[in-house]
Amino acid sequence: MTSDPEVWTHTFGERAPDFVLAIRGEMIGRVYHCEVRHGGPRWVWTILCSIRWVSAHKPTIMPGGEADTKAEAIKGLRAAWKVEREWRREMREVTATTHGCWSPFMLAVVWRGYELESTTH
Repeated sequence: MTSDPEVWTHTFGERAPDFVLAIRGEMIGRVYHCEVRHGGPRWVWTILCSIRWVSAHKPTIMPGGEADTKAEAIKGLRAAWKVEREWRREMREVTATTHGCWSPFMLAVVWRGYELESTTH
């Protein structure tokens, strides 16, 4: 998946079945157990780091989903993160040597946790 370590922590204390995923210090998503969903208890996942851009083509990412088990919910979150991570990698390649017309906010998201190489040698 990625060489970056996943850091899973409890959101609201260790007794709650609610977890967040962080990679390189960025909050990636959340997996939690919900007992009040229609059809009975379910595990729910949401990706928190995916941002939609008007000025850049970006693949559609499911913002969340439901699963019968925690493992399936984690798998759904990892699949969404994989799409987001690949898009960011491609954007880093585009912006590595020139910032072009990219906004500072978009560059900050694409390069979060990575060192932008100097364009002067």
